[in-house]
Amino acid sequence: MWRDGAPPAGSDGLWDNAFESEIVSLAPRAPGEVQRAADRIAATARTHASDNEFASPYIREALQQG
Repeated sequence: MWRDGAPPAGSDGLWDNAFESEIVSLAPRAPGEVQRAADRIAATARTHASDNEFASPYIREALQQG
């Protein structure tokens, strides 16, 4: 569950490459941490996107759909 009830805004590059649990774990815990958290979340998605061995949310959904 998101802290304030609303998920963060993000492009398909985020949601296709990072799991919700990862995003939540990296979410800011205080207003002063927003930029640092955003940078960490983006870096995580970027790292996953370039990892050919990572079973991303997009890949898992595609495999389920056949």
